[in-house]
Amino acid sequence: MIQRKNSLGGIYIVHDISERKVVEDKLGRSEQRIKMKLGNIPSPTRKIENLVLSDIIDIQVIQSLMNDFYKLAHIPIGINDLKGNVLVGAGWQNICTKFH
Repeated sequence: MIQRKNSLGGIYIVHDISERKVVEDKLGRSEQRIKMKLGNIPSPTRKIENLVLSDIIDIQVIQSLMNDFYKLAHIPIGINDLKGNVLVGAGWQNICTKFH
């Protein structure tokens, strides 16, 4: 926030809200992802046995957390579903994907 006097002796304040707008945009996208995930919650017509891991976790959020963890600890980490599909991964090398 910047406070200044103009040539007429009045005071004006300038406040940069660009960071706030970026955060609001991210929040809006996150809310959309959550609504989508909530839509995947089993209903009487959808059996829980038919759910896969990607239906019940927020892959984008977990990927972001794993990226931050890898930057901090330098430990490769990943999540695979029961079919062997890599849902999230950070710090993996080619040997990791071939071995696991």
